[in-house]
Amino acid sequence: MNKKEFNWAILGTGVVANEMANALKKAGKSIYAVGNRTHSKAVDFAEKYGVQKVYDDFHEMFSDENVDIIYITTPHNTHIDFMMEAISNGKHILCEKSITLNSDELNKAIELAEKNNVVLAEAMTIYHMPLYKKLKEIDLKLEDNKYLYEITGFDKDKEYEMTINATSGKEIKSSSEKLDLDERLQKGLDLDKVISRDQASEIAEKEIKNSTAKEWTLKMDQDKAIWDVTVESGSSKHEVEIDAISKKVIKSEKDD
Repeated sequence: MNKKEFNWAILGTGVVANEMANALKKAGKSIYAVGNRTHSKAVDFAEKYGVQKVYDDFHEMFSDENVDIIYITTPHNTHIDFMMEAISNGKHILCEKSITLNSDELNKAIELAEKNNVVLAEAMTIYHMPLYKKLKEIDLKLEDNKYLYEITGFDKDKEYEMTINATSGKEIKSSSEKLDLDERLQKGLDLDKVISRDQASEIAEKEIKNSTAKEWTLKMDQDKAIWDVTVESGSSKHEVEIDAISKKVIKSEKDD
């Protein structure tokens, strides 16, 4: 039986849209349609990548019955409205990070996606990198006004560390070292079972009133998946430790 070929439509024509178009081309796939606020940019994009259809009004993409999946690459503050319109029309969504501005928006989109039985996914590069077989820890923190992912993973012989720009997905640095014998028995994170970063943020912000989540660590601690969320409330910082499976707050404490 032949697998169904899905029709991709890309909303936006910036850098990441071009990267996606190249990736699809390398995979032997084609792009069915493209839309952009500036029509001429969509035309140029279509000519460059052999896209079949360009919309005069990009909103037509959401109701086009020939479109299966929409890749959203527009500015973050536009994501929720575009996703809700697309999901309402039964389209699967791959959305650039960050997928929404806050957990309330994300929950609203998830609820509608479940109701319409469509896939809603965030384009997170780290979940698909072949550098390691198991994940041990993922940090998302702010350095020099830039959010960086620091990822630790391992296979049967080595432990790997990688730093990635959270906005562009570009690798900044990486290293590896040989595992000790006892370290080879450690368990890795199961990303299919843990709660999302947005869910962890919502729990932490509920635990510490009038706070905002700023930094996150997802890690294995004594074979248990843990979210450590740093929240800011006024001039103070708090660390909230959450069981990443049960969603229960393990402890919270104020930083000195």
